[in-house]
Amino acid sequence: MQNKIDLNQVIASKSPSLEKRMPRFVKRYLARILHIEQINEFLGLFHDKMGAEFTHAVINFIDLEVKLVGREHFVGHTAPIFAANHPLGGLDGIALLDLTAQEYGSVKSITNDFLMVLDNIKEFFVPVNKHGSNREYQDIIKTAYASEEPIVVFPA
Repeated sequence: MQNKIDLNQVIASKSPSLEKRMPRFVKRYLARILHIEQINEFLGLFHDKMGAEFTHAVINFIDLEVKLVGREHFVGHTAPIFAANHPLGGLDGIALLDLTAQEYGSVKSITNDFLMVLDNIKEFFVPVNKHGSNREYQDIIKTAYASEEPIVVFPA
């Protein structure tokens, strides 16, 4: 299991030529705005936690209070699809995954394939390539939609 995100490796996995041409100051800027150092610190602390245990650890670590209003609309459906927004970035995505996993026992999220480097929660992810072909992911996507698991989609 990978306990550290290597931004150069992530970029190279998508576009080796871009990684070679990209100036170091751009990579440093990306690492800063993506909070790679803080994410790696957290991954190191909670490397042994997977899935819902990991999302719950994130929420507890930052002392986030997650409150579900309208629970009656959220539970009791077979294979629901939740279309959601996450204006705060990854944190509200983590909170929704955690809440959905607690309520349903499992969850899948249609997710940018860049996030597949997050080994601790990639069991939740159904990867899509936002900038290229999804041929390699077609079977995974079809299987997810055919399953009984709830699916979270962030359409933007």
